[in-house]
Formats: sequence, structure tokens, C-alpha cells
Amino acid sequence: MRFNLTGETYLPEMVRYFPAAPKMTLAEVISASLFYNIIPLVVSFLTYFLIYLGIQKLFGRTTTTSLIVTGLY
Repeated sequence: MRFNLTGETYLPEMVRYFPAAPKMTLAEVISASLFYNIIPLVVSFLTYFLIYLGIQKLFGRTTTTSLIVTGLY
């Protein structure tokens, strides 16, 4: 538990379902978080891009209003 800054301990359920958790290095933690978050980031980027193109076609040009509307969706 090298990176335990708050003094918490692992729950029995955590140790049972993920026994290697106490032995993980910081690089493994970061790589796992990137691995599990890369798909939502890509989907978010693609949907934002499609919404942006739709708003741009609707307004005809990129304006401050179109950027704000895109950000709200």
C-alpha cells in the first residue's frame, strides 16, 4: 500500500475480487485508468465532433453562439 495517503485499508471484498491491488505500482494504476477511460473519451470526442459539424451546418459558420450551443449538448 505504497500510495495510500489517507490511511485507508482494503476491504475484504476488494482483496477477494482484486488480490493484486496492494502490489500495484503507480505506473500500473495510471495505465489501468487510461485503459478503462480511453473508450469513453473517444466516444465523447466523436459525438462532440458530430454535434459540432451539425451546428456548423445549421448556423452556416462558426460563431460564439454555435460554440456555446455545442458545449451545452
